[in-house]
Amino acid sequence: MADVERQRQLKTCLLGSDDEDPGHRIMHRLIHHVRHPKETVDKAIQVRLQGNEKFKAGDLQGALQDYHTVLFSLRGLDGSIQEAMGATPKMHRPSQSSAEASLDDEAKAQRALTDKVKQAIVSTHINMAMIHFKKANWQRSLDCALEARKIEADNPKARFREAQARIKLGLVTTGKKMIEDLQKANPDPAFVKALNDLHLEEKARAEKNNQQFR
Repeated sequence: MADVERQRQLKTCLLGSDDEDPGHRIMHRLIHHVRHPKETVDKAIQVRLQGNEKFKAGDLQGALQDYHTVLFSLRGLDGSIQEAMGATPKMHRPSQSSAEASLDDEAKAQRALTDKVKQAIVSTHINMAMIHFKKANWQRSLDCALEARKIEADNPKARFREAQARIKLGLVTTGKKMIEDLQKANPDPAFVKALNDLHLEEKARAEKNNQQFR
C-alpha cells in the first residue's frame, strides 16, 4: 500500500489532482517551466540530488522515479531559456555602454543556466544507465548512455556506461576497445577493474569451452 500511495503522490506531483483535465495540467506546468526557468532548474537539481541519495541507499526504483521527474522538468528547457529570459536581440548604439553591459550579463546568465540544464540531464542519464545496468537491463542501460552522449559525446562516464552495456549485449570487442581507449585517455581505476573483470570472464569462458572438447 505504501508503494501505491507513493506512486499516487508522484503522479499528483507531476500532473496535479485527478479533478483537473490532464492536458490542461501538463500545459500549465510546461508554461510555468518556460516562464520560470531558474526556479525549474533549481527544483530539478534538488530532485536529482534526492535521487542520488536513494541510489546510494539501494533504492534503485525510487531513484529512477526521481530521475524521470528531473528529465520531465528539464527536457527541452535548454532551448527555451533564451526566449524565456527575454534575450531577444536588441539594436543599440555604441554609446550605450551600460545597456551593452546589461545585455552581456544577461547572455552570460542564460549561457550558465543552459549549461547547468545540459549537465543535469547528462548526469541524470548516466545515473539511470548505471541503475539499469545493476538491474541487468542492458538495452535500457545502453539507451541511457547514448542519450547522455547526444549532449556530451566525449563524456568519459557516459562512454564507460555505453561500453559496459555493449559488452553485456554481446558486443564484447567493441565494448572492450572503448574501455581501453578510455583508459589511455583518462586513466581511472574503474576502467582497469572493468578490463580485469572482462579478462577473467574471457579466461573462464575459454577454459569451459576447452573442457567441452576434451
